[in-house]
Amino acid sequence: MAAHKKETEPKLTFLQKLRSPRCLVKLFLFVVVVNIIKFLSAIALIGLAYQPDYSTCTLIKEKLLLPCMEHTVTTSDGYILSLKRVGEENSELPAVLLVHGLMDSSATFAISGRNDSLTGILFDNNFDVWLLDKRGRAPWRHEEHNSQDEDFWDFSLDEIIEQDIPAAVGYITR
Repeated sequence: MAAHKKETEPKLTFLQKLRSPRCLVKLFLFVVVVNIIKFLSAIALIGLAYQPDYSTCTLIKEKLLLPCMEHTVTTSDGYILSLKRVGEENSELPAVLLVHGLMDSSATFAISGRNDSLTGILFDNNFDVWLLDKRGRAPWRHEEHNSQDEDFWDFSLDEIIEQDIPAAVGYITR
């Protein structure tokens, strides 16, 4: 009997495997599940389900035991954004602006507690910490539209980069 040679498939590199459609779908689902778990953990930790007005500043004051002031900044296209300052007003410390990712909020920078959150670590290392809740996050405010208007939601990442971040930086450095 002749020995059967098994044809081997070429070995794929890690990046080639990562780029496969099947792997991308798994990665996407993993990210979605992680964000859902993170959101549910946040609800359990800070009781958002029972306290809809529980703000990031309340979380920072109660869980991190740090001073926090809420500010608003209006973009040139009319969105009214929430900006939180962790520390004292009129601080001469170097400022750091933390901006959350998609489907998230500024609470992500405080939820881990004082010693494990980026907010607590930066504050304890003498930074003037600012947290931005960009457009598309509660409380949904605009000079002309409400969150029920289709025009309110007519924005993309471009507007966040071109409008929200410069408005926040301008407010912080004023």
